[in-house]
Amino acid sequence: MSGPATQPADLPNSRPATWSRTVAVIDSAVTRLDELFDRFYSSNFNPLHQSGTLAIVAFLVLITTGIFLFLFYSIEHPYQSVARIDTDIPLGSWVRALHTYAADLAMAAALLHALKMFLAGRFHGPRTRAWISGAVLVGATLACGWTGQVMAWDLQGQVVAVELTKIVDLLPLFSVPIGRAFAGLAPVPASFFFMNLFLHVCLPLGLAAALWLHLANLARPHLAPPRALAIGVVGVLSVLALVLRVPLGQRADLLVIPRNVPIDLLYNFWLPLAWQVSPAVHLASWLSAAALMCSVPWWWKNKRARAQPSWSDPEVCTGCTTCYKDCPFDAISMLERPDPGRRSQFYSWVNPARCVACGICAGSCAPMGIGPPAHTGRIQLRRTQDLIEKHGVRADGFTLLACRHNPLHDDPRLTSLPGASVMTVECAGNLHTSVIEMLLRAGSGGVFIAACPPRSAPCREGPKWLYERVYNDREAELPARVDKRRVAIHAASRGEWRSLEAEIESFRARLAALGPGLPAGDLQVGTQCEPKQVASRG
Repeated sequence: MSGPATQPADLPNSRPATWSRTVAVIDSAVTRLDELFDRFYSSNFNPLHQSGTLAIVAFLVLITTGIFLFLFYSIEHPYQSVARIDTDIPLGSWVRALHTYAADLAMAAALLHALKMFLAGRFHGPRTRAWISGAVLVGATLACGWTGQVMAWDLQGQVVAVELTKIVDLLPLFSVPIGRAFAGLAPVPASFFFMNLFLHVCLPLGLAAALWLHLANLARPHLAPPRALAIGVVGVLSVLALVLRVPLGQRADLLVIPRNVPIDLLYNFWLPLAWQVSPAVHLASWLSAAALMCSVPWWWKNKRARAQPSWSDPEVCTGCTTCYKDCPFDAISMLERPDPGRRSQFYSWVNPARCVACGICAGSCAPMGIGPPAHTGRIQLRRTQDLIEKHGVRADGFTLLACRHNPLHDDPRLTSLPGASVMTVECAGNLHTSVIEMLLRAGSGGVFIAACPPRSAPCREGPKWLYERVYNDREAELPARVDKRRVAIHAASRGEWRSLEAEIESFRARLAALGPGLPAGDLQVGTQCEPKQVASRG
């Protein structure tokens, strides 16, 4: 396996040619931006890998600051009460600015998260509900921003209110058009500001419900970024709010034609269109955009090859429950056998409606009785044996297993590493430990696994479970007969090349101290384990 990286023919390309050129360019730009941030912040603390959790952090900041602002807001005198918060209330101006910047972060993070999920193709099949609920979350966040702008009742809030009520009045919701309140013949009634405040307070409850639906398919969702990153982001927002206060705009005046209206690009990008077209066309534009967004899983179908869902062989299953516990999407259940006999009391069953074919279960099964059809443990062993017979291994070097989902897998710098024989695997997370044992039995001096960074790994929790199986004797563990000093796992992105290079150099020095690997021997490894009589969890 020396020389160029070897990729089995049955592995789909990570970027199919069917993608449009525009999407491919955006994908490349986002990848390069990720690598740049990885270089400066490391993949563990790269905020671009944490867009979803950062949106939640911003949401919590919005709730905290919003409660403070609510205490001093008046629907009878909206503009005056906001001005009073800015000038008379201790810390009022800072809290209002922090509230504004947190709203900007929430929208920016939500849009970035949606873009990255789209580019990664994570919206088909079992992920369809998450995609649609994510679109609802973006829409609800927009609505929260609009109602917040109207609450200030400055010039920007007036324009937003007038343009939105034009399209609301097209819908059969109210017996009296809301737009009449902005005729200018009388002050806008307090009832309008009460309704707006009610929406601004209740919409976050809808956000919470949509978020629950968004995460419903995940077994152990990450709701928060690393603590250091969360503290850092809140700190940056706080300092920004202290240095750059948000001035209150000119007071709304319905008798004056608004000119030089400030436009918030994240929330009010649609205003130029609203000024140029009729309310009916404006409404049709929003409905079309919503339909386009929610229908992505259908009209963008097959743009990325989707592997077949995992399948479990009940005749092989020993009922250990490890695949059940490890599955990050709760797609596996433990069912009781009607007549266990000499076999286990329970066996695993995969729900294809929930399985995303991540293959984590393939690496979790010692007898190799579960996994995507093309990537079960047995298929991995057969593929590895074919590559060993074709290319051989180096006793004076090591085999580098590069995860296909990591852009590093086709980096030419890998093949130039001294002593490295590069082999591309489908996913480090579903790598079966028997593959490692087979490579060492074939005479390889060592095995180095280059995994995706945990926070950006497409197969959730994969690197975590691989580490546990290799070093902490988790089920489907690397057998004790294998010298674990000859195995190394390191998660790094292409932007962390120096870190990876240093880790490999340290690994090479360790192998040099251990001496040459084992003489090539029998490549057959054990694939059976004793049945277990275990109770089903849950």
